[in-house]
Amino acid sequence: MDENILSSIEEGINEEYNKLIEYRSNEINKYEKKKAANRRYANKSRLKKIRKYNKIENDNIYLKKDNISLKSELEKLKKKIERKDRQITLLKKKK
Repeated sequence: MDENILSSIEEGINEEYNKLIEYRSNEINKYEKKKAANRRYANKSRLKKIRKYNKIENDNIYLKKDNISLKSELEKLKKKIERKDRQITLLKKKK
């Protein structure tokens, strides 16, 4: 009789132990999934920031190139205006 009681208690303890192990493994799996999801999200947001920064850098480069080309065009126009002014003054002097 004592053996039957002890064996039933052992079975009950083993069932509870197995339930706890299963619960713990489920919790660990949930945690791992959340961790992986957070890692994926962090990678995506990091990539977005990098792309945004690169876009800003590229835009700045294009703006610098445009600015340089505009400056060179402005210099060309100034030279043309100076030439025209010289021609006009020479013509006025001749008259």
